[in-house]
This record gives sequence, structure tokens and C-alpha cells, in this order.
Amino acid sequence: MTILKKNLQIRKSSGEIKKSPFLYREGLTWKEQRGKRSGMLAIKKMIISHQIDTLETYILEGLCKYRFLGGYMLRKYISIRENKPELGRDAFRKRIRWLVENGFVRQFEFFDGTNGSSFIYALDESGVRFLHMSKGETAPDEIAEMKPEQVLNDLVCNQFLISLQSQYGSCVRDVEVGEESSFILMLPEDKMVEAYVFAVRDSDHYRKYFLRHLRKINEESQDKDRTVFVFCETEYQAMQCAKYKGGDVSLCDMDVYYMLDTFGVSKDVLGRMIAILPGGDYTEKQMFCLDV
Repeated sequence: MTILKKNLQIRKSSGEIKKSPFLYREGLTWKEQRGKRSGMLAIKKMIISHQIDTLETYILEGLCKYRFLGGYMLRKYISIRENKPELGRDAFRKRIRWLVENGFVRQFEFFDGTNGSSFIYALDESGVRFLHMSKGETAPDEIAEMKPEQVLNDLVCNQFLISLQSQYGSCVRDVEVGEESSFILMLPEDKMVEAYVFAVRDSDHYRKYFLRHLRKINEESQDKDRTVFVFCETEYQAMQCAKYKGGDVSLCDMDVYYMLDTFGVSKDVLGRMIAILPGGDYTEKQMFCLDV
């Protein structure tokens, strides 16, 4: 039994499950808005004249760390950095519009037929240049590539990680963002557990994607007490993933809990964790909340 299991409490499944804004569908398209590129000399002048202030720097740093974020998550990230209430929508829109127009940030939205998503943001070339000049080696070498399925995976995990830090504060440490993001979770009595998180979308190859990431985590952390959180679009997909895991003997000892996308922005992001049980061909489930 892992340390985390000892802090779980059974929770009854209740409440309506809202539809995720990050559902993947074949044929998903996107529309992108990019502004003029600012050269090195222009950026240097902006830095000297403080035209890019602390707030805008936080926006760029947030996109550097998380690659893709929506406006709500960017405002929450800034709130964590400043230890202040969230920036108002109008104030944020004014800042982000200037960053887009001057080539520091890319703005895009997904389209599924005629329905468009909310705006999503990522670093643009001028933003990369600015971070190289002001932060050195911590900045990426190039802008993030647009791959819809991976972007949606990133958005789901990023909203969870930022909400987790917002709600649990100092109990969450050493957040690392990647294809399999990780963090240290401090539990009662100064115990800690290493946790990993990734998401799967309802694509034709999600079985291969799920097992590849789970095996990678298993290989890199075999001697550690670790827990894995996997975000799925539906409970059925979570049951299928658990069945795939159960068919691989090397993964049987891993503690894997499943969450639906919208759980990652709920009032308690660790309050609706789903354990899929092998009974009934992996159709039985138990919902838990974590006592931190």
C-alpha cells in the first residue's frame, strides 16, 4: 500500500458531470492570430523603458512553463505568483491583446464544425526572444508546435496543476511540466508522495498512448512511492484504460487513479478521484477524495 492510499476516503458519486471543453474529435481545426514580430533592438528598448512590466512578464513565464493555457488559467497562475486575488478579465484582456499584437503571444481557438473554443494562448517568437534576453537558458529555443490532440492533453493537465497549487499551496512542491507532468504532494505527518499526471483523448490510438506513458513512468520511478493521475474524457474511457493496464503484468503494482476533465477545475481537485476495480471486467468503480 502506498502512502497516498492511507489518506484516501471513500466518497459517494454525486452531482452532474459537466461537459469538458477539451474533447478531441477527428477533423478538429484551429484559427490562429499572430501579431507583428518585434526584433531584438525593439525588445531591448521595451525592457529598458519598462514597457513590458511584471504582470506581462508573468504571463510570458506562465506560457513558457506550461506551453498552452487559457485565459482563466493564466489569471489563476498570475494570482499564485503575486499571492493576490485574480486579475480582472478586462485588465487581463488589455494586457494579453498588447502581447498578441506585438508578437509575444499567439492566440488561437479550436473549431469543431461551427463551434469555436475559448481563446488559448502560447508563446510567440517575440516572447521567446524576450525570455532569452531576460531569463537566459530557462526560455525555450522555439515556439511550441500545434498538434491539436497534444495541446488538449496539455490544457487538461495544466488546468489541474494550476488549480492544485491554488487550492493546496505549500502542500504541492516541485511541479515539473511535460508529457508526463509530476509534482510532490505533502501529506499529513510530513509524509510525501511523488505524483504524475497525464491525459488521454478519445482518439483512435489512445490505448497505445496511455500504455506508453504509463510504462515510461513505471520505468523511471520503480524504486519510488509514486501515484499516477490520468484524465479521461469519459468514465467508459477510464474503464478501458484500467483494462489495458490490467493486461500488462509489469504495471499491476502501479497506483493509478482516473479523473474526468472537469474535476480538474472543481472546488476540490483531489475530491473526485476514481479507482476502477477489476470486477465485472473493469466496469466497477470507487470514488475517493484525498485527505491532505
